[in-house]
Amino acid sequence: MSKKRVSGSSCIKNIYDLMLKLLENISRIGSVEMLVSRGAPFLSLVRMRRIFVFLAILSFTHTALGNPVETIAISKNLDGPVADPPVICSSHFRSFPLNFALFSGTPTCSSENEADGPDMVTTISDGDTPPAFTIDSTSNSAGPKPPTNLTATTRGATVIELSWYPPVIGPVTGPDENVEYLVDPSITGYRIEVSSTGAEGPWTTMVANTKSSARFHNLIFAPETTRYFRISAFNEYGESDPSNVAEATTTAPSVPDSPIDFRSEASPFTIRLSWKPPLETGGAAITGYRIQFSPHVSIGLADATESWSDLANLGPTTTTYTKRNLEPLTGRNFRIFTINRLGESKPVHTQNVTIEAATPTVPNPPTELNAEWNSQESGIGLTWRHTTYNGGLDLTGYRIEVSSNAGTSWSHLKELAPEQNTFLHFGLPINTTYFYRIRALNVRGPSRPSNVATATTGTTTTVTPPSSPTDLTASPSGSDAIILRWAEPSNTGGAAITGYRIQVSPDGNTGWTNLYSGLSTTYTHRGLTAGTTRHYRVYASNGTESESIASNVVTATTTAAISPPDAPTGLTASTSSPSTIILSWTEPSNTGGSAITGYRIQVSPEEETGWSDLHTGTSTNYTHSGLTAGTTRYYRVYASNEFGESGSSNTANATTSAATEPTAPTSLIAEPFGTTAIKLSWSAPLESGGSPITGYRIEVSADGTTGSWSDLQTSAIETTAYTHEGLRAATTRHYRVYAMNAIGESDASGVVSATTEGIGLQFAGETGSHTYTMNTVIPWYVLPEAHGGMPPYAYTLTPALPEGLDFDASMRTVSGTPTTAMSATNYIYRVTDAEGTAVNLMFTIEIVEAVVFKGMIHDQSLARGQLMDPLMFPDASGGVAPIVYELTPGLPEGLIFNEQTRALSGTPMMVTQAPIHLKYSATDTNGSSDSLTFTIEIFSPVAIENTVLPRSFTVHGNYPNPFNPSTRIQFDLPENALVILQVMDVLGRELMRLPVKEFDAGYSHGIDLNTTNLASGNYLYRVIATGSNGLYAKTGHMTLVK
Repeated sequence: MSKKRVSGSSCIKNIYDLMLKLLENISRIGSVEMLVSRGAPFLSLVRMRRIFVFLAILSFTHTALGNPVETIAISKNLDGPVADPPVICSSHFRSFPLNFALFSGTPTCSSENEADGPDMVTTISDGDTPPAFTIDSTSNSAGPKPPTNLTATTRGATVIELSWYPPVIGPVTGPDENVEYLVDPSITGYRIEVSSTGAEGPWTTMVANTKSSARFHNLIFAPETTRYFRISAFNEYGESDPSNVAEATTTAPSVPDSPIDFRSEASPFTIRLSWKPPLETGGAAITGYRIQFSPHVSIGLADATESWSDLANLGPTTTTYTKRNLEPLTGRNFRIFTINRLGESKPVHTQNVTIEAATPTVPNPPTELNAEWNSQESGIGLTWRHTTYNGGLDLTGYRIEVSSNAGTSWSHLKELAPEQNTFLHFGLPINTTYFYRIRALNVRGPSRPSNVATATTGTTTTVTPPSSPTDLTASPSGSDAIILRWAEPSNTGGAAITGYRIQVSPDGNTGWTNLYSGLSTTYTHRGLTAGTTRHYRVYASNGTESESIASNVVTATTTAAISPPDAPTGLTASTSSPSTIILSWTEPSNTGGSAITGYRIQVSPEEETGWSDLHTGTSTNYTHSGLTAGTTRYYRVYASNEFGESGSSNTANATTSAATEPTAPTSLIAEPFGTTAIKLSWSAPLESGGSPITGYRIEVSADGTTGSWSDLQTSAIETTAYTHEGLRAATTRHYRVYAMNAIGESDASGVVSATTEGIGLQFAGETGSHTYTMNTVIPWYVLPEAHGGMPPYAYTLTPALPEGLDFDASMRTVSGTPTTAMSATNYIYRVTDAEGTAVNLMFTIEIVEAVVFKGMIHDQSLARGQLMDPLMFPDASGGVAPIVYELTPGLPEGLIFNEQTRALSGTPMMVTQAPIHLKYSATDTNGSSDSLTFTIEIFSPVAIENTVLPRSFTVHGNYPNPFNPSTRIQFDLPENALVILQVMDVLGRELMRLPVKEFDAGYSHGIDLNTTNLASGNYLYRVIATGSNGLYAKTGHMTLVK
């Protein structure tokens, strides 16, 4: 780095100090013009080939201290050896830019030392007077200075944020010894390097060039990762040295952040929710989202935990959810959680949403009704497509109507369930034509009828004998009757069943005789005697000459005359565990002429007294469970038949053993409970181990293999049921249960498994009507994606799109450039899954004519200071509303264009140097546009205006405004003055300063401003004029649009 010194004449020192006070900052520009005329010097920064030099730009008379200024001397660094030969450039020019490009031409510069290069200092003097002031500056290296104050901040389990200060240029030291630093605006980007071992490296480039002057960058790492960072800056000449090293460590995995941009959209009976994934996942993959709702309108009430109910559990890629069939004019609050394997995020809420009301209506009619004769089924088969709109209410079914007279009159044929879309009309005469229509039903009533479908029965109908009756059963009804029941044949042979014939036999082999003929499918054979056995078979007929073959043969025996049975015998009691005693006995040898219908067991703690009923059943053994260890009990048993009860059996007793662990729970059942839960239930152990059951422990496994089991709950469950919630759709889990008592834990129950329900095929969103403009490229419109059902999916769009538009089924997009107009047309967007299930969405497309003007605008010549008659611009036709009208570039001061009325009006305030070219354009929503061009010229209404001086300092604003990147600022001066132009941001901080320039008194002076190095936005400008009568300053607003 080398020091530079700039010198000037002492005769203008005082004027220099005055001008310096007017300047708040030093602007950086590309070249500076030196004027040899009247005035005083000021300071500006010039860029000379990679070297920044501060020059004193002098503006003074042709002589200084009586001597003419004829030389501009460029000499080696003043601190260098005296023997260095000087480099002299002589010029008699009045003004020229000071930059090295000029020095390669005229005037010429020469040096006896080739090593001098550009490392020079410029002095301007009259060739006689020594310099009276100096300005120190430092030349720049090939690249910028390094960034400073780099910090690394942890933003969760995966994100580290870097921030730093950008490089600066300076220091700048003026005559008053003040030192300032400026942000280096040449920075084009930063390199980010990372090390995993420490501040000494080795270093790896993580971001080669941010290509931005942004001061921070978010970096993604694994949880609990420590990294070291450094950065360097780029400009067009090279790269800086690295910054300081900063260190940060991501946190341990945790629950994720909440979803962002959670929105709700209400429509009649429907709420649509949408969101975006969180930026911080907690270091683990997002496994899903949980949506809850609360009916409380008050946020305070909705915050109560008990007021929230689960609405949906969704997959990790889902970002929308639609809830239909909601009650209108009711409030809802919604909240959503992000889920990963570590848990749930904090919820994020929507504001209260009111369900929009719409008057429920009857449904739309079903579509595509088709009728066709089915010769194999001997009937007319009907098929149709479900209604596309249920009227805002659930469907209750479909009604089929039939006509045999071409629709002159209709009769009600059948009402079907809402999910049905097929029907077979059979039992019809041959060669007969029938007409059908169908209506959808809800509680509001039937829809309009569908299209009419017609079919004709065959000329012949083949009727065959029916198949056998099925499920024949026989059961005694007391001692004198047997009841028969059966079902009709599965195949009626193409005609209705006309009757059944029952045959009976005493032995089932011979002696079959007809018992009954009729249409009923039940019959009671009466008049039998007690203990009589009979065998039965049934035939069916349908009017053909032959009947079916016989059904299965069944047998039954009427009951005998009865009396109470004898007492059971051989009762024994034995201990099987600390909590159970097993009883067994033998059936009475004399049952009383009737089957034993059951046994009654009594129990007593003492042999003689305290008897009570324990159990009633049909088995000849029983296990008395639930006893405590060391308990003695006495037992007796009674037998029963239809007539009565026997006496008691012998008495038996047993004593339970000491307490042990319980046996395993039994009858474990797992069944799906919707798409997100599985319900479990089981029975208590057969043996409690002589100690009360204190609870149950459940284990769960994804695959049921050894080593994959884990506890499902954190504490013991006291009931024999549990619901495993929070699962995804179509998820399989395996379960086993343990019982616990005070002694210990049982063995595991048997393993069961269940799978949550899948999600039905549906679209993940809706699509509305679309209006496009002819000959205008439309962006890709992505139709909703399907989910649920059985992938893969096939998408279709019917009918064919108009010329110029294409549907890409693989991308689900409509795109292209429509070339012909088309009225609104209905399109059906259908998805079909691998199982053949299909779902439709309907929407409309309309193509309108392109935007076009059918008039013109004449060139305008206006007088300064005179109110113009409003000029109405022509209206555009075609296009899709709204049409936006625009006049560019900006108008001269005093003129106004009203976009709503399309009128130009006002009083022009500045004279134009040449006609201004303007473009009047109209653009529709789809980007179709047309334009007209014309010019505006503003002239002085009287010649004297150019000879009479203004009375005051006036700034007329900038034109054009908005602008890109150049604009002109015009002003009037009442006297000769030196003028400076400053550009500031909206906070008043200076961004640019143009060189001082002298203007004569007069009207419509202008300074051209180029803002190539500024970004789009709103800015302030200030015009400062210094004349013999004092200082003038005016500030205005301007807008830069890039």
